[in-house]
Parts: sequence; C-alpha cells; structure tokens
Amino acid sequence: MTAHPSTLRIAPNSIEAEQAVLGGLLVSPQSFERVAALISEQDFYRRDHQLIFRAIGEMDARGAIPDQVTMAEWFVEQKLDEMIGGADYILDLWKTTCSAANILTYARIVAEKAKLRRVIDGCTRVIELAFDPKGRSADDVVDGAIGGLMAMQRHHANVEWTLNQAVKMAYGEIVKAQDNGGKLPGYPTGLTKLDEHLGGLHRSDLTVIGARPSMGKTALLFGMAFEAAKSGIPVGIISGEQPAVQLGMRMLALASDVNSSRMRNASLEEGDWRRISEGLTACNGLPIKILDRSAPTLAEVMRTARRWRREGALSALYVDYLQRIEAPGEKGYERVAAVAKGLKTIARDMDIPVVALAQVKREVELRADKRPRMGDMCDSSEIEKEADQILTLYRDDYYEPNSPDKGTAEILIDKNRHGETAFCRVAWHARTMRFADLEPGWRRKEPEREVQPAETAPRRARPVPVKASGRDAAASTA
Repeated sequence: MTAHPSTLRIAPNSIEAEQAVLGGLLVSPQSFERVAALISEQDFYRRDHQLIFRAIGEMDARGAIPDQVTMAEWFVEQKLDEMIGGADYILDLWKTTCSAANILTYARIVAEKAKLRRVIDGCTRVIELAFDPKGRSADDVVDGAIGGLMAMQRHHANVEWTLNQAVKMAYGEIVKAQDNGGKLPGYPTGLTKLDEHLGGLHRSDLTVIGARPSMGKTALLFGMAFEAAKSGIPVGIISGEQPAVQLGMRMLALASDVNSSRMRNASLEEGDWRRISEGLTACNGLPIKILDRSAPTLAEVMRTARRWRREGALSALYVDYLQRIEAPGEKGYERVAAVAKGLKTIARDMDIPVVALAQVKREVELRADKRPRMGDMCDSSEIEKEADQILTLYRDDYYEPNSPDKGTAEILIDKNRHGETAFCRVAWHARTMRFADLEPGWRRKEPEREVQPAETAPRRARPVPVKASGRDAAASTA
C-alpha cells in the first residue's frame, strides 16, 4: 500500500533564507563569525548550500576572501565542482544579494528550520526504537527520547569565544551583580559567612559536602534546601538515606523551632503545638520536590531531574548522598566516578546548582586532628576533579564533650573554583538539627578545669575538756 501523494510532506526548510545567508557572506565576509555562532554546515537543507558554507568557513580560517574565483578554485581542489553546478551559481548568489544587513535574521530562520527537522528525525528514531527496543526497557527508551530532545536545546550553544568576548561577558556579570543592589549573586545557603565566601550556590556548579557520620551533614543539606525554597527557588531533593516522613520531620523542626526528639517521642511541651502549627503554615506551598528511594540509580536521578526541570519545578538539586546512588562499574571508585560525572552533567546541562553529600573515610577517626579534608572522602579522586566546590564539616564537641567550641561547627571550603579557600564557624542547634549564624559576640568557652583538693596537714586531735573541781574553779575565779 503506497501513501497518497497528498500525505507526503517535505521537511521544514527555507531555501530563500539559506541563499540570503550565503549571498550575504559573499557580500560581507566579515559577518561569518557572527553567523557561525548561530548556525553550522549541517543546518542547511540543501547539500550544495552546506558545501558553500563550508568553503566560506575554511577561507575565513585562512584569512582569504571568498569570491567567485577563490570559491571556484576551492571546489575544483576538493573535486566537488559538479555538486554546485560550477561557478555560475556562486555568482548568482552574489549578484542577487544587495546587502548583508539582515543576514542574522536569515541565519535564525535557517537555524529554526534545522531544529524542526531534528525534532522530526529524533521522534522518528524514538518511534522505531519503541517498535523494536533491542532489549532496552521502556524507561530507557523514554530516557533516551527526553535526553535527545533536551540536547536540541543546547545544540547551538556557542562553545568558542575570543578573550575579548569572555572579558566582556565577565564585565556584564559584574555590572549585573552591582545593579542587583548588593544582593547575593547565587542561591542562598542560609549561612551568612558561607554565602560571603561562596557568593551563594551558582548555576552549573557541583558542590560536594564531606563529613563523618553524625556530624550533621544531612541537616546542613536540608537547611540549605529549606532556605532556597523560602526564597522562592524550586528545589529538588534526592533522599537516598532517609524516607520522606523523616525528611518532613526535619523540615518541620526547622520551620517550627521545636525539639525534633520531642516530636518523635510524643513528649511535646506547652506551646509546642502552636509552634508546630506555625511551622506547618510556613512549609505549606514551599516549592520542594522529593525523590524517596533508598538506592536510586544514576539514570533515575537524571530522569527525575529532567522531568522536574521540564515541569518548571527544579532550579536547584540537593542529593543525600553521593555514594548511595547506584551507577555502572565493577569497583566502588568507578561507580563514584560515574555518579560525580553524572551530577556535574546535570548541573551543566540544566544550568542549576547541584549540592551532594559524601561520606568520609573511617581512617580520619584514627588521627589526632580529626578534621576531614578533601582527600579524605571515599573514592575522592574523581569527586575532586568534578566538583566546583568541596566543603568539609566538623564538630569538635562530638569527640570532646567539654570542647571550648561546644555548640558550633567548622565548615572548611577546601576547594573553590571561583575563589579562595576559606574557613567559617557556624552555630549548631542539636535539638532542632539546625545550623545557623553565630550569635554576635560569640567567644570560645574556656575548658572547665577539675578543682583538685588542696593538700593539708593531718588534723590534730582536739583535747577533750575536763570538768574542773570546786577548788580549781575557785582558784580560777580568784
């Protein structure tokens, strides 16, 4: 059965716009750099137009001027002169173009038609794969389809710049930051000193926080997510360690300032119910999405993040924790490397900040100084490469109950791709599992010293008084 002629459709294209672009480049060769930032050789529908655009590009790279003579020589050298019908067609393009004033407008039309053709090609491949998945699961087919469509959004992102362009873009960012009235350029963490050092959490960055268990790294992560959501930023949380109900309990403790242990143990005090009600009101409507999976795969994390982003529900992603995510690889370091690269890919491709927790090696406990460093994270080499910022968290009172730093925590910025490394101290409120800024005027408490009893001479026995006789009493009276 053959298709009716009326059902056959030609792929989207604009021959007139392609001719206008090529003619404009022949008239104004200096426009090639700006045009090449919008379209590539493959964006032209006709094969001869692709070759002409390639020839102009190669001449531009050599510093030669494309005209009827040089272009004809190029096609002869490449043995492609028959592909364009000789030099006459090039001459026609040059003659029929009066000006290159609108060349960028025509280039955008060419780019738009090319994108529509890629959509058609991509959807056709998906349909064919759905009919014959070749052993792939339905989720893998869907992931491939979504990934391919999202890649089209990045197809023409410029990847080559001159230094002049780069510094102009940097200057624009400086001006934008100043025009913002001194507001934080990135997303807030909720900790003033940390925000001062980092400038907040920046889009396309991967930030990793490493600590030993019970240091409060999950509390730090959830606190950052809560603060961002309060600012109206759509947040996604990948909770591989704690179920959603426990995460909700932590968020409620943050919002209500009620002791989380009392909430869990049914030992609420007077006034707690009112604060819990206020906390519920504060949490209501916060833009937070949660993936509650004990050991999510990297593919699932990427698929979920794409869907949230597509729905407009994701501008920052928080992951608890990196080593908990399953990924391909026979050895632990291979899996961690794949997850680190995958999280960085999410940050770059979706243009969002990604914050991930990481476990620290047990060997740290054997050192005199138990403060973790960048190299102490489990399978750290690939994490060190991929992360833009690496923070480590330490609480001295976990090891020394009478520590002068009791009730505080140390955050070390061990790697900072955008600035210098730094150290900041923050307050730790254990009852609500919350980190906060230190109170003004905070000072380290001097360690309490045990008072040793003073050494004294043995007590001498007191003499026992003897009752005086009458004669002695009279004598003493006299």
